[in-house]
Amino acid sequence: MQLSAIMKDINLSQLMVIIFHTVSGIILLACLPILAFPPHVGLIGIISIITAYSVLAKRVWAPFLVFFLLVTNTSFVVFTLYSAGFSDTVLTFSMLTFVSLTWIMTLMFYFKKKKRY
Repeated sequence: MQLSAIMKDINLSQLMVIIFHTVSGIILLACLPILAFPPHVGLIGIISIITAYSVLAKRVWAPFLVFFLLVTNTSFVVFTLYSAGFSDTVLTFSMLTFVSLTWIMTLMFYFKKKKRY
C-alpha cells in the first residue's frame, strides 16, 4: 500500500502516537552507547519503532504492542526512579515526562481510533 493512501486515513491523534513511538524508539537506541549497552533499553527502543509501524500500517497486533509498551515503559520508569532514588532531578524529570507521554499517547490511541484494527 502506498504511503499517501495510508496517510489519508490517519487522524491527528494516531499521527501523534506514531511520532511519539518513533521518536522515543530512536532516542532509546541513540542512548545505548551512553548507557553502556543495556539490552532492555535497546529492546524497548526496537519495540517502540515496531509499534509505530504497526499503528501506521493498521496491523492487527498494534493494540497489543501499544499495551505492552505501556506496561514495559511504566515498569522501566518505576524501576529507574526507584534505583536512582529521585536524587538526579534531570533524570527524574525526563523519566516522569516519558511515562506521562506514554500514558497520554496510549489513552489517545485507544479512545480516538477511527476504526477497529
